[in-house]
Amino acid sequence: MTYVKRALVIATAMTVGIATAGYAEDGKILSATEITEMVSGNTLSGVFGEKNTRYAQRNHANGIAVIHVAGSPIRLAPWFVKEPDTYCEDWDKDGVLCYQIVQDASSGERRFVYSDGSSSPVVKVQEGFHPISLE
Repeated sequence: MTYVKRALVIATAMTVGIATAGYAEDGKILSATEITEMVSGNTLSGVFGEKNTRYAQRNHANGIAVIHVAGSPIRLAPWFVKEPDTYCEDWDKDGVLCYQIVQDASSGERRFVYSDGSSSPVVKVQEGFHPISLE
């Protein structure tokens, strides 16, 4: 199994029914409109998984994300936002992965929230398109 597939298998546990009760006090769950404003036309980057695998992606306004996961070739994945507050990516054979995004009330930092209620490390958002080479 490739590294990306292994990471995606872990990520398939993410679903729309996300347990975010623990985040209500510390941050705000972004609405569909806020998520679209955050990702559309911008570059997102960070790490995921137990091995802190790096990724960077450009989310184009036409609904296509150009994604680079460390150790894997760059790929295209459709992205979309579902009302009222869910971001999704279609990873083809690995399925559609959806999660919510929480913004910390004091720092403004954003994190993806997974189905088990855990969250990702901070997601870096850069306005516009930036290199995603991870070099």
